[in-house]
Amino acid sequence: MSFIGRINLPDHKVPVRAYVHESGFQSAYDSNPTTVGSHLEKLLNGSLWYRLDPFTFVLAELWGEDKDKMIDFFGVKCTDAHWPGNPIYSSWITKNGVLVPQSRSPSKYEVTCGDGIILVGQEEAYRRTTRDLRDFANRPPTIPGLKLDIQIDKDR
Repeated sequence: MSFIGRINLPDHKVPVRAYVHESGFQSAYDSNPTTVGSHLEKLLNGSLWYRLDPFTFVLAELWGEDKDKMIDFFGVKCTDAHWPGNPIYSSWITKNGVLVPQSRSPSKYEVTCGDGIILVGQEEAYRRTTRDLRDFANRPPTIPGLKLDIQIDKDR
C-alpha cells in the first residue's frame, strides 16, 4: 500500500480518520501536509457536513490526480445494538471539494483504488477488535508505511 500519512479526528462531530495516499501528493498538495489538512478541514466543516451526519464514523482517503484534490469518503453506520456488529458502508468522492456525481453505468463508477479497498478492510478488521466507538476513534490501527501524522484543529 502507498499511504504515507494519517489525520485522526476522534472528537469531530462525527469521528473521522483520513489517510493520505502518495498518488498525487506532490502535484495536488505540493507535498505539504498542511495543505492536505486544510483541504480536509474545509470540507468537514463546510459544505460536506450534511453528508457526514447520518454516520457513526467516516474514513477518508486523500489523493491527487494532477492538480485535482480528490477524496474517497466512506461513511460507516453501525446499525447493530452491540459493538462491533456488521456496519453498513456508503461511499462518495469529492474532486476539489465538489461532490462527484455517481454514474448510472457500473463500468464508469469508481469507488476507490485497490490500496483503498485494502485500507478500508484493515480498518474494519481493526474496528472489530475494539471495545466501542470511543476506543476505535482514539486508538488508530498500525498501518505500515505511514510517515506523517497530520494535525488539524480538533476542536471542531
